[in-house]
Amino acid sequence: MYALNSRLSHREREVLSLVALGYSDRKIAEQLTISTRTVNRHLSNIFLKFAVSGRTAAITHAIRRGLV
Repeated sequence: MYALNSRLSHREREVLSLVALGYSDRKIAEQLTISTRTVNRHLSNIFLKFAVSGRTAAITHAIRRGLV
């Protein structure tokens, strides 16, 4: 399955780490000097790769896999 075999890009890992710290999309965008739209795109890619539907599920998945 695509979602289970996909690796996160460096930027996706950065976004995921900031989400795990509780940052909002706006704060992530400011921290990484990108637009909120780009943050949303990274989050969408993460959700697709992890086969999850939201932030909480993505963080749970990442913690279980030792990614954050």
